[in-house]
Amino acid sequence: MRVTTTGSIVALSLGGLAPAQAQTLAIWITGDRLTNACRAFLTMARNKGRVNHQIAHDSDMCFGLVSGAVDALMIEEADSRRQETIYLPLGVDRKNVVEVVANYVDQRP
Repeated sequence: MRVTTTGSIVALSLGGLAPAQAQTLAIWITGDRLTNACRAFLTMARNKGRVNHQIAHDSDMCFGLVSGAVDALMIEEADSRRQETIYLPLGVDRKNVVEVVANYVDQRP
């Protein structure tokens, strides 16, 4: 079964690792929380940044989680010596990628 790149980014965004002194601490976010955060990202984009503090915070959470997932996938691809499967066309920036993922999770709660 082949998983789409967007689906892979969503899955990776749901769980990550953060260092905690000498050990690693797993940090998880629920699908509902990611969906709500990415909906806040879409709201912030529609309102051109004129939103309350909570929506801005949630929007930033979506941006950070999705950006980190993309970075992790690209590093994994580079380190594994497999043929590159993640391709971002010229002119596509992180905001564009996050918007695609945000729309994806918004339409598939």
